[in-house]
Amino acid sequence: MKTKRKYIIPMVLLIVAFVAVAYAAGKARINFANVSRTQSLVQILNAMDTEADANRTATNLNSTLVDDVRDTLKGDYLLCLPYLHKSGTVDADMSTYTNTYAINGVIYSIPAQDFNLTPTDVVTTKYYKSYAFDVGTNGTIDVNASTTAAGYATYAADIAALPALAADHVRLGIMTVRDPNGTFTPDTDSLALVNGDFQIAYTPTTAYLSGMSSAAAGTAVTEQVQQGK
Repeated sequence: MKTKRKYIIPMVLLIVAFVAVAYAAGKARINFANVSRTQSLVQILNAMDTEADANRTATNLNSTLVDDVRDTLKGDYLLCLPYLHKSGTVDADMSTYTNTYAINGVIYSIPAQDFNLTPTDVVTTKYYKSYAFDVGTNGTIDVNASTTAAGYATYAADIAALPALAADHVRLGIMTVRDPNGTFTPDTDSLALVNGDFQIAYTPTTAYLSGMSSAAAGTAVTEQVQQGK
């Protein structure tokens, strides 16, 4: 029995060596004549380890990318380019077309509609006043104005004073008004007759899909081992 084991073990090791030398590292291919060279076997195993490490790194990066995509799709974002404009029927109101959006990955839609500007505090002459239009799961367009009711002397200060977007909501866009020749009363004065600036800024659809990790863009694995001859 000991005699058989004496010959079987070396034969197994030799077969393993033959399998290993079927691959060669880098540009230099190793043939069966190199079986007896320990250095060649070490070179092969090192190259195989390098490739295994590269594949593991690629798998981890791609896993991160998949997680980012999944988390984004489960979040809150617009699925269309929102349309905001002055109402065609009530001069003091705003209007929007149909909008589709997702909250926590669930898709919602609101119909075309007119809506009022709030709050109705009078805006000072020559001052800027901005209103953000947000929507959540209930389909109601929430109007969130910049903090100071009377407005701001500069556009930058006014925009900076807009409330942050609430959780489980998307922002359709904002509207800013400024009348250099008189005060402005929201929900009363005609938006069509404002003598100064009237501008609308839409929320671009891409704003909700740009948070993915740039480092997790996948990776190519360079071949380290080639089949020998």
